[in-house]
Amino acid sequence: MLSDTTKARIEHELDARTVRVGAWLYRRTGGRLMRPWHRRALILTTTGRRSGLPRTVLLQYFPDGRDMVVVAANGGMPRHPFWYLNLAANPQALVEVGGRTLRVRAQECPAADAERLWARVLATAPDYARYRRRTTRRIPLLRLVPEHDSTRRHQTAVVTGASSGIGRELARLAARDGYDVVLVARRAERLESLAEECRELGVSATAIPADLATSAGVAAVREALDDITVDVLVNDAGVGGRGRFAVERPTTADLSMVRLNVESLVELTGAVLPGMVQRRRGAILNVASIAGYLPGPGQAVYHASKAFVRAFSLALAEENRGTGVTVTTLSPGPVDTEFAQTAGIRTGAQRRTPLMPVMSAAEVAEAGWNGLLAGRSSVVPGLGTRVGVQSLRFIPWRTVARAAAVKPPGAVLTPPDGVPDL
Repeated sequence: MLSDTTKARIEHELDARTVRVGAWLYRRTGGRLMRPWHRRALILTTTGRRSGLPRTVLLQYFPDGRDMVVVAANGGMPRHPFWYLNLAANPQALVEVGGRTLRVRAQECPAADAERLWARVLATAPDYARYRRRTTRRIPLLRLVPEHDSTRRHQTAVVTGASSGIGRELARLAARDGYDVVLVARRAERLESLAEECRELGVSATAIPADLATSAGVAAVREALDDITVDVLVNDAGVGGRGRFAVERPTTADLSMVRLNVESLVELTGAVLPGMVQRRRGAILNVASIAGYLPGPGQAVYHASKAFVRAFSLALAEENRGTGVTVTTLSPGPVDTEFAQTAGIRTGAQRRTPLMPVMSAAEVAEAGWNGLLAGRSSVVPGLGTRVGVQSLRFIPWRTVARAAAVKPPGAVLTPPDGVPDL
């Protein structure tokens, strides 16, 4: 049986000898190397405290707002890692993350902040617990602060449709990563419950009950945002409905859907985008659906609304390239949310479909949030879903439309807000 010291030394040597290969793979894959393990990584370049030469290392990091938190674990070795000692001598460093190179300044986390962050570290990477058991030395947490972000205020994320489903999970992720959150949805009780949950993570949370399908609701949200610097906007609020257009569904219901799925998204995006461009930083995540890739008989307006969201978001991503503002489109396939239950979709049967299994709201939100942080323009969660979407270009549209057709449900379905999936 190997001792903890021996195990730590072996891991240390493996890390030291594979760092160049790991950094090369990270750069070649654009950071996608760590996705199968649901981890985030960066390349840190410090200045050698003795040689004065650049020293590079591949590290796992934990986002906290715009900052990146790294752990000087060193596999549980009794001495600090070289990069930590280099940063102690010179806190200036370079970070490669999400296809960008940033100048950062390292700051050691104070005890209270470190205790809060350790809980998040262990929740994401339980293996760090064994590092703490292997050594008696203190394992510091360092915050890598981008130099252009000299203010120490929390970043603010606005999430619409936050009362359930994907929107609720995205709000939790934003709070987990240190963002103050502004939560928007119709159901006040659910919003306040989520706000309390977010406050327990040490961030500010504001609940704004509003119906974004109405002009008054959108105006109320815009007025509330006038005094807030919005760093991240997540447009998730949306509804769906089934039945033949104007025959089995009243036109008023579909017009209300357009107001929520399209008009409110455009209006809120237009309200925050100029400020983001002026500050040269910001991120927008618009939740579409794979419904936006194909016609949907029986859900004609819903599919058309998601096609608009997708095309609009991709255009904005190109318009704002080089401005410091990113626009990401999240297009999930079938998702196990309240919408599926309300529509009578048999999620258990779908989950056995090998090509396009039903995903949980948490899985979809994680994929979308990671895409936003990485500055990606489009995210389609799930390998099978991505293959299915790409295959549509080779299939006649009539065949696709017939396959996507929805049988008349016999009643108009209006799911809860914040559930944009199929």
